[in-house]
Amino acid sequence: MIIDPEFKKQIAYMDLASIKNSNDVICIVDADMKLRAYNRAWQAFAMNNGGEDIVQKYPLGISIADVGEEPVKSFIKRKYREAMALNKMFGFDYECSSKQVFRLFRLTAYPLLNKQGLIISHHLVKQCPHTDKSMDFNKQFVNREGMIVQCINCRKVRDPNNMDRWLWVPSLLEQGCAPISHGICDRCLDHYYPDIG
Repeated sequence: MIIDPEFKKQIAYMDLASIKNSNDVICIVDADMKLRAYNRAWQAFAMNNGGEDIVQKYPLGISIADVGEEPVKSFIKRKYREAMALNKMFGFDYECSSKQVFRLFRLTAYPLLNKQGLIISHHLVKQCPHTDKSMDFNKQFVNREGMIVQCINCRKVRDPNNMDRWLWVPSLLEQGCAPISHGICDRCLDHYYPDIG
C-alpha cells in the first residue's frame, strides 16, 4: 500500500492491512480531498487499463476534486463533501467498461473519524461481454466542430446526425481518432446520476 507517512499516523486506528490486500480499488483522501493513500488494486487497475503513468499523473498529495469531467465531477465532489460533513456513507453505481467487457462498479465513500477524510472504494459488481452492437469508427462520429462526444460514464459515442442516439464504438477506447469531448448520455444521467438532472 502506498501511503503518506504523516497521514498514516492520523489513521493508525484503521485496519490498513485489509485495505492493502483488498481486491477492491481503494484510495484514501484527506479532508481537503487530497490523495493520501491507495492500495495495490488501485494501481493494478490503472496499469491494466492503459494508465501506466498513474503514479506520475496522480501522486500522493494531488487533489482528486479536479479529476473527471462535468457534470459528474461536481456531483461527486458535492457528495464527498456531504459525506464528510454529515459523517454519512455515500455510494452509487457507475459504468467503467473496457473495449472487451461491460463493467459495473459500486463506489462507496466511507467517512474517516473526526472528518479527516474518506476511504473511497470501487467494487466490481458485474463484468460480462458487451451486449451492445459494436460499430467501427468512421468519420460519421465526428461533429461539425471536429470533436467526438463520448459519454463519460458508459463511453458510448453520440451520433452527430441523430443527437438522441449513442453508439458503442470500442475502437475509440484504444485509439485517438479525433479530439474527444465528454458529455453524459440521457440513459446514464437518468439511471446513475438522477441528482444531476
